[in-house]
Amino acid sequence: MFHIRQVALTTLLSGVLVQGCTTDQINMATQAIGMVTAPNGAVTPATTTNQVPAQANANGRYTGLVQVMNCPNDRNAYGQFNEYGYWGGGAWCGQTGKAGYWVWVAPNWYVWQTKAR
Repeated sequence: MFHIRQVALTTLLSGVLVQGCTTDQINMATQAIGMVTAPNGAVTPATTTNQVPAQANANGRYTGLVQVMNCPNDRNAYGQFNEYGYWGGGAWCGQTGKAGYWVWVAPNWYVWQTKAR
């Protein structure tokens, strides 16, 4: 049942994008329902915390995953891993990044709510 809803939602969101919604509006809508958008506008299921690479929380330093952003072109600037730290959020790689602690594990940014230690 979930898969059918996901397909229907993906189709609906694709149609909405064509009808004039901005990329930011699509990102906000998909993130609110537990999905993420890739830089190319494709809607994919959100990463669950048990699918997050172990390195993404910087060895337990961060908790409360709030966003995963697929940004493959950032590999050139950040390599395979980068613990960027806190950023207030905003436009990033064609998406809207949330405020939080940002950790890069190629090809994704993982945004965390809390710094544990």
